[in-house]
Amino acid sequence: MVLGITFGRLYGAKFVNKGRKLCLLASVFVGFVAIALMMVLNIYVFLLGRFIYGVAAGLFSSVGPRYVEECSPPQYLSLFFTIYTFGISLNRPFVMMADLLVPTDPTVFATTNAWRYFILVPTSFGVFCLLGTFLIVRHDTPMYLIT
Repeated sequence: MVLGITFGRLYGAKFVNKGRKLCLLASVFVGFVAIALMMVLNIYVFLLGRFIYGVAAGLFSSVGPRYVEECSPPQYLSLFFTIYTFGISLNRPFVMMADLLVPTDPTVFATTNAWRYFILVPTSFGVFCLLGTFLIVRHDTPMYLIT
């Protein structure tokens, strides 16, 4: 996934010039495709899905700060970047709490489909991002429209 994030950040730096809203939507849709690939029971398709999800995460992490920077008033810029970074930092405790809820017996995962529920969790974040993009983000940033 780290390699995918690297490719996503590199590609996102170029793709963000096509439009901030388009880049937000593309990262969510690429993430949905990756989650669908990770639902397949083939290990190679699963690994491909992990790589593609890393690309989507890298793409989103390159457009998110740019959009915040261009749309927020200067006096609130540091507050919004703090909120953005804090939201990303909350990832770790939630993953650690979810790890405590998972049974440690490997036969449970071999005989059930419980592992799929944890892969589907990012879908809820993608839905929130889609709703926010369609309902709140009506147009691209003024800086993009000027350029």
